[in-house]
Amino acid sequence: MNKSIVYELTRNIARTEFRWLKRDFKKSEIVYRYYGPTYDCIGCNGYAFTIKPNELPFFELPKDSVSIMDLWIFPFRSN
Repeated sequence: MNKSIVYELTRNIARTEFRWLKRDFKKSEIVYRYYGPTYDCIGCNGYAFTIKPNELPFFELPKDSVSIMDLWIFPFRSN
């Protein structure tokens, strides 16, 4: 089983603040923690997230910009 922890953004996050993001994120948006390979591109102050559970692409958001909402369990999916 794959797991994905559901997080809610606690503040707005703009591309101008974090240039690696492809878009702005709004407070209260839902994102999913990503546990796949990140190739050492996630810093110590962030976590890897995705828009859909366990799907690429992943992106980094600051740890202090999210709050845990729930833990979801998904059947393993191989491509």
